[in-house]
Amino acid sequence: EFRRVLFRSSDAVRAAEALLAARLGKERAVLLPTGTLANMLALDRLCPRFARRVLVHPQSHVLADTGDGAAGVMGLTLVPVEPAGAGFTAEAAVAAIRASRVGRVKQGIGAMVVETPVRRRFNEVFPVATMDAAVAAARAEGVATHLDGARLPIAAQSAGRDVAAFCAPFDSVYLSLWKMLGLP
Repeated sequence: EFRRVLFRSSDAVRAAEALLAARLGKERAVLLPTGTLANMLALDRLCPRFARRVLVHPQSHVLADTGDGAAGVMGLTLVPVEPAGAGFTAEAAVAAIRASRVGRVKQGIGAMVVETPVRRRFNEVFPVATMDAAVAAARAEGVATHLDGARLPIAAQSAGRDVAAFCAPFDSVYLSLWKMLGLP
């Protein structure tokens, strides 16, 4: 009996992951128990061996709520980008990326995180045109992008995009299955 229940459970998980991947417009989805774990695993996968630095907003969830997990568990160094409200400009992101490439020791940026809306800024959204420019600039510099989309349906709606279109420019996306879903 246990094997039958376990098999049905794994089928349900695979089906849910396939449905989420299709809705987000991504190749795969993985269900995980916490957003912190989801973000850390995504960033670990995005950052190559010699580019273990991650650009983040100074008030982001990844910087403020992971404790030493990024460094201690994943070997990632979080680098705050000069903020511009709930986001940061393409110029600030590029400046941080290029600054990491000079000096005696290269300190490569492997990924950039976008969180929107930003909980610590009372759910203020990263302005979509500014976000699009920052993501495009990071990608042009060879830096992977990750969306901390805990409140993704709100971000997509505020940008006037469907969820898959909102997620399209990002290499990986975290979506919470319980935060603010069902709100108008």
